[in-house]
Amino acid sequence: MIVLRRSSAAVGIFVTACVAGLAATLILGRFFGLSSYVVMSGSMEPELPVGSLIFVAPHPSADIRPGDVVTFALSDRVVTHRVVEVRQGIRGPLLVTKGDANLDPDLDPVQVGATVGVPRLIIPELGFAVVSVQSYWRMLTLVLASALVLSEIARRLRVYVHPIHHGVPA
Repeated sequence: MIVLRRSSAAVGIFVTACVAGLAATLILGRFFGLSSYVVMSGSMEPELPVGSLIFVAPHPSADIRPGDVVTFALSDRVVTHRVVEVRQGIRGPLLVTKGDANLDPDLDPVQVGATVGVPRLIIPELGFAVVSVQSYWRMLTLVLASALVLSEIARRLRVYVHPIHHGVPA
């Protein structure tokens, strides 16, 4: 029973440390002005593998050149692709983009504002952890809270239950 209790405590500490480390990584990125995104498709492989966590810094759109990798928001998602051509549009630069693994450029050029994002840090595989924590944070919170409650109940039961000692009191 003691081994089980210590093992579950160790697992709890490990999981908590991993989640705290992940949160610290994301917060630290924000502190340095970076936005974080998880690569969800293989369109930019091998440079950006699926499941990578990327940190994106703002970059003036006027400085974007063909060959640059940029991150931009569409109406339904955020995309990171390579610029293959920059055209001048009525409202500013139009970026023709293409995923490295895609055969053809994206259908519509992207009208960008004053700034777009440029990936500055890529951490392969860590995006899977971010997605998992986001998907299961409620369950994880419930498990951790239950473990804390059960631990406190067990501690209180040990306080109220005193073993019987035979022999002369010390």
